[in-house]
Amino acid sequence: MEKHENISLLLDTYGELISERHREIARLYYDEDLSLNEIGQLIQISKQAVHDALKKSEKELKLFEEKLKLLEKEEQIRAEINVVRSSMEMSIRDMEEKHGHKTEKFSVDCSAILEWIEKLHNIEDSIY
Repeated sequence: MEKHENISLLLDTYGELISERHREIARLYYDEDLSLNEIGQLIQISKQAVHDALKKSEKELKLFEEKLKLLEKEEQIRAEINVVRSSMEMSIRDMEEKHGHKTEKFSVDCSAILEWIEKLHNIEDSIY
């Protein structure tokens, strides 16, 4: 299952870089969960031709990731966003414990931190 999900992610990222025919076959297999026989019948090619197209697509997609590393970079960005978000949320909790909600300065500081957390959420949403 993990291989299936990984190829599906690669397809989402690099699918436009492979042939339209291979992309169609790969999407039917990985995204629509059709069998080799079902795909063959649908597009009128042999089961072996479907298998060969899938293997070639997988090879091409893995090569693109090996060279461009877009998924790897995306994962690094996600991890960094999570570290920053956690740090900011921890800072808010520390400030609440230290100052409570009583001071105007605390409210201003929290508002700024919350705005940054929201910006991180937006960046994260745009990545996915």
